[in-house]
Amino acid sequence: MSSRVFFGHVETTLKKSFIVLIVSALVLFFNPTHPLMLGFVAGLVLSIVNCFLLALRIDGMARMVLMDPRKASWFMQFGVGARWAIIIGAFWFAAVSGWFNLFGMAAGFFVPLAFSLGGIMRSWIYQGAKNGVKA
Repeated sequence: MSSRVFFGHVETTLKKSFIVLIVSALVLFFNPTHPLMLGFVAGLVLSIVNCFLLALRIDGMARMVLMDPRKASWFMQFGVGARWAIIIGAFWFAAVSGWFNLFGMAAGFFVPLAFSLGGIMRSWIYQGAKNGVKA
């Protein structure tokens, strides 16, 4: 997969996630104290940031593998730890503060993942059809 294809996939995922975020923010505008929607929007925002940081980390790791493969492993592991710390910290804050619904936050975290997996499946189906594979 080329860098252009990878970033095109990331861009599509983030655009679709932003559309869901805008619609969710409009719903939240009319009912600002709804904890489920607050959690969903908070989880979605953090997941969008996480997706963006992951894309940058993968791109940096791909470049680093060409220079020094030993450093690339450390580089990727540090990024995984940092992103997990953000996720766990967000869930901890939601649980302690009570401002957000944990189920809504978890659902928000899965929106970019669902769009990303859908894009991957669509690409596989398209590539299979292009290569003469029938589903």
